[in-house]
Amino acid sequence: MMFLRRNNNDYDVFDGFSMFSTSRLQTDAKETEDGYEFKVNVAGIEKSNIKVSYENQYLTISVSALKKDNTEKYLIKEIQTSAAKRSFYIQDADESSLHASLNDGVLTITVKKETKKTPKYISIE
Repeated sequence: MMFLRRNNNDYDVFDGFSMFSTSRLQTDAKETEDGYEFKVNVAGIEKSNIKVSYENQYLTISVSALKKDNTEKYLIKEIQTSAAKRSFYIQDADESSLHASLNDGVLTITVKKETKKTPKYISIE
């Protein structure tokens, strides 16, 4: 979610324009026939600062805080440097099939659905 605010002078872009955004990770999630696919925007973040876990039926993506460069003065600073975390509840995930890859600033996570267990009938002796 993004909130934009301008001052009365529409031409004064740098002085009167500010942007506020949430620290949530931008994510596209879709369900396929046999599983789920998540694409997370992590542009500019090193692989070592990203953690993906699955515990108690929650898929969690965490990004560590980046170093802040306080020596530079910016006209506009929109790239987030704070830590972020996002979780998704997936009750039918097959833990052994979890796979994550990072390519061109997009973290892709795939997980297959558990195969439906058929009831096992036991004969009575």
